[in-house]
Amino acid sequence: MYYETLMDTPYGVMRLQSDDEALTNAGFISTAEVSGTNEISNIKRDGPLAAPLQLALDWYQRYFDGEEPDPAEVPIRPEGTPFQMEVWSIVRQIPYGEVLSYGEIARKIAAQRGIPRMASQAVGGAMKANKIFILIPCHRVIGADGSMVGYGTLPNSLELKRALLRHEGMLEI
Repeated sequence: MYYETLMDTPYGVMRLQSDDEALTNAGFISTAEVSGTNEISNIKRDGPLAAPLQLALDWYQRYFDGEEPDPAEVPIRPEGTPFQMEVWSIVRQIPYGEVLSYGEIARKIAAQRGIPRMASQAVGGAMKANKIFILIPCHRVIGADGSMVGYGTLPNSLELKRALLRHEGMLEI
């Protein structure tokens, strides 16, 4: 069974989805999506939530309340290619309130693989496929020059990225 719930946050509505074992999706959604219908027919929206979804709700609430909860508290199951998983593993290690550039992540992957270089654009492509926002903190990945680039597909995505970084104490961003 799959479970879904919506959560109001200071930065908009998030849709959280899980199965009985892990969080599988957590992302900000548009106003139109909030009132729209979901094509997945086996999602349970009423009644008790699966344990991973309840853990995620509690974790996100503490995060938005200004705490720094440990992301390891929430079991997640991202779906992606081996390369995407490699990128997301590095991104999950970026501490609260800190950032890395796409290029720095590319250099880490190149070093792990023992190759001379890796394209930053490949890292960007992997970040674009992330479906578990904040727990896989793609908002902490910035351009080499410190610029805000890439973050979701919502019209206000870069403003949202800046807001999340300010939330984490990165006031200069």
